[in-house]
Amino acid sequence: MSTQTPKRGDSKRDELIAGEYVLGILSAEDRRKVEARIVLDSGFAAIVNRWRSNLSSFDAIQDPAPPAPRSYSAIERRIFASPAPREKTGLWNSLPFWRTLAGLAMAGLAVIAILESARLAATPAAPTGATVTTGKSELPTGQ
Repeated sequence: MSTQTPKRGDSKRDELIAGEYVLGILSAEDRRKVEARIVLDSGFAAIVNRWRSNLSSFDAIQDPAPPAPRSYSAIERRIFASPAPREKTGLWNSLPFWRTLAGLAMAGLAVIAILESARLAATPAAPTGATVTTGKSELPTGQ
């Protein structure tokens, strides 16, 4: 959340901040800023009260219950556990292998292109206005 200097009349921002406050997802510092603003700004306080009223129906749906100790410890282990070691997936799924292969292929294509362009440059062109004998007749080349 970003509660830097709230501007009056910024209703979308006020709605967002009030909703985050009522849902309890603000940091401690942001929560203190919003609480101070509720005291000073009656319009903003009305928005917060409307959020509280709208969300109060969810409180009646189910009574709060603490998680089972087994579930709570499993959640803590999952959150704070060290990352699992990576699996060896073989050459087929190896990113360095495919990058190297692609680099070698590109280098090979560059060498082929250079050699072909050198070969084409070394091939003598037919002189302009010359005639080419095909055995049956003489054909003029381009002029």
